[in-house]
Amino acid sequence: MSDTLEVSANDRIRRHAIVLIPGFRREERFFRRDILVRNLLMIERFPLCESGEVEVTGEQGKRLVSRPLRRNDAAAGQEAGSPDAVSEIDIFEAFWADMIPESADRTPWQRLLWGFEIISYWVFNWRSWTAFGTSRYITLGLFAGGTLLVLWYISLALLAAQAIGQNPPEFLKAVPVLAPVFTAFVSTAAKFGSWQLWIVIALILPFLKVDELIMLASFIKDYFQNKPDETEVGLRHRLRKRVQATLENVYESDYDEVTVLAHSFGTVLAIDLMADWPHLRDLSRTRLVTMGSPAAVLAHRSPWLAQEIRRLSERKEIAAWDDYYANTDWLCTAIPGRDNFTGAGAGHQIDFETRFLEKLTGQTHLLYYRDGRLLEDLVQVRS
Repeated sequence: MSDTLEVSANDRIRRHAIVLIPGFRREERFFRRDILVRNLLMIERFPLCESGEVEVTGEQGKRLVSRPLRRNDAAAGQEAGSPDAVSEIDIFEAFWADMIPESADRTPWQRLLWGFEIISYWVFNWRSWTAFGTSRYITLGLFAGGTLLVLWYISLALLAAQAIGQNPPEFLKAVPVLAPVFTAFVSTAAKFGSWQLWIVIALILPFLKVDELIMLASFIKDYFQNKPDETEVGLRHRLRKRVQATLENVYESDYDEVTVLAHSFGTVLAIDLMADWPHLRDLSRTRLVTMGSPAAVLAHRSPWLAQEIRRLSERKEIAAWDDYYANTDWLCTAIPGRDNFTGAGAGHQIDFETRFLEKLTGQTHLLYYRDGRLLEDLVQVRS
């Protein structure tokens, strides 16, 4: 059977764009977009076929075309909720994974100070702990994440003490009063480091993907603080500009509807942008879909994010906002401001059947890309 779709003169082609804003992962460009495309092609209720590559104002995407029901089944299809028009769905990706820093080469002393900066920002700040009352699932996720952060830092301190114990940093010579503190630190670390328990912990931490957790915690901290690098403006400004450029290019084309589909930390970028989007005509044909968002948790730590969520929920110009979340996806829950949104859309709870280890290691967090209910909702033709 040929995948070529013949469109009669009576068929009305409705053009729909989906712009995916992926979450925090160092992956190749279009990796997540192609996963989304493959899963959309598996939908049985709204069958689609791939129609090749498409380019819009420099943005490369993939085009999917709906397969309309046969004429003798059209009435039954409309009753079942199937689209009554031929539609083109172009899938784009607002790529930003290349802006995630790789693990930098640091001296043991630099890693120790870097680790303390992360711990102090997340663990030793009272705002982080206020999220415990959000839900029991959030509480479990925060407790697990906080425990892993502390264990990681203790292991880091032990390794740093062993590495620099025989060669103290140069600045200790200039500040003699710190030398006894440093000596006590090395001595204490030597006692704890001899415990077999820490050897076991050091072996378990990589298995639980703690390195990914640390890099994410550091990245979000830098984003909230809008941390500049050596030559450019702050991280938040650079990320906003990157994602905004893709959205602008898609909006400039004459699509009937644009779905901004954001996952994980990508939802924070989407909230940040759409809460301030200046072009009202764009918003009138925009449907925002957030999935697996950590915004409810991060808003406790960042008053700025909480304000952006409130601003977004008050934007009557946005056509629709749907939020998908799963209680088995720890650290992610319903976005609190969604219930205050007066436009179309709703909150949707998904039931992922996963094991404890999958929740702990974050594997559950990627299941949104293949959830049938969510995928069907993405491709429905809307009036």
